[in-house]
Amino acid sequence: MEFTVAELSEHFGLSYEGEGTHKITHTCGLEGTDPHGISYVENPQWAKKALHSAVQTFVCHERIELPGKTRIFAPYPDMTIVEITQLLHPQKTYEPNIDPSFRQGQDCDLGEGLTIGPHVVIGDRTRIGSRSILLAGTVIGDDCVIGDDCFFHPNVTVRDDTQIGHRVVVNSGAVLGAEGYGFVTHQGKHHKIPQIGYVVIEDDVEIGACNTIDRGRFGITRIARGTKTDNLVHVGHNVEIGEDSLIVGMVGFAGSTKTGHHLVMGGQSMMSGHLNIGNGVTVSAKSLLAKNVGDGGRYSGIPARPHREWLKAHGWLYRLQEVFDFMKKKKQRKE
Repeated sequence: MEFTVAELSEHFGLSYEGEGTHKITHTCGLEGTDPHGISYVENPQWAKKALHSAVQTFVCHERIELPGKTRIFAPYPDMTIVEITQLLHPQKTYEPNIDPSFRQGQDCDLGEGLTIGPHVVIGDRTRIGSRSILLAGTVIGDDCVIGDDCFFHPNVTVRDDTQIGHRVVVNSGAVLGAEGYGFVTHQGKHHKIPQIGYVVIEDDVEIGACNTIDRGRFGITRIARGTKTDNLVHVGHNVEIGEDSLIVGMVGFAGSTKTGHHLVMGGQSMMSGHLNIGNGVTVSAKSLLAKNVGDGGRYSGIPARPHREWLKAHGWLYRLQEVFDFMKKKKQRKE
């Protein structure tokens, strides 16, 4: 799609300064090389990069100065560029259709307007709401409940008894409801503990590619409303992740940990099992949170501690050589 700066500004009810007839064809980063792209600037540091970019049009606050560039003014530039991207790059649409290779079990209840791709399999007594999309190779087990307007990318596996809310997105390779990891060692042999619980995915959750979310041992593993997980995330049995949390790639949760809302987990960070975590907690990348914590705060390191403490300790670690040299010289003077 293509808009002029003036048309784009009018569409979103925004004002602009600069060349209104300049054509915009796509969104891009600050390093874009096409003058017909549009990007955004949130702070003066970004503005310095923008001045040297081939991109001519930027969404920004009025206080951001960009001499020689066209500016579209928005109170929240990051959110506005998302809306502009959705307009310029509309997502692929799917007409309701059921592929003839689709297979379903007995007593299923399928809603209206479904899109079901090639070689999709749905088990017995499963219910799927209206307008949901299940792309090629997706397998849904027995006794599952899936809401309206869900989107399952190719090769998703949903195991028996899983409950999924409305507007849930699940990316390729994810496995929801696999057996949790639990064994009893008796007389030198490992005996599987039956995992008879299930998984609940609430409304507006997005599950990244190749996530593994294990069913509860006896109860529920829950991903609460609005939470977004990145690729390669593992959620152990009986874990409960609170609402509107952000879980970045390669994060792991050991079993039975429960978190509050608005948790942020940096890449490759981990949580030990059986923890209770408050609301609004942030865990830095590559950190291991191994104890209960209350609301708020950022935690870093292995084991994780409050971020400022970790920075101070890390600073001393890199000064150990200086301390060692000082002590060595002091000892030599005494001798």
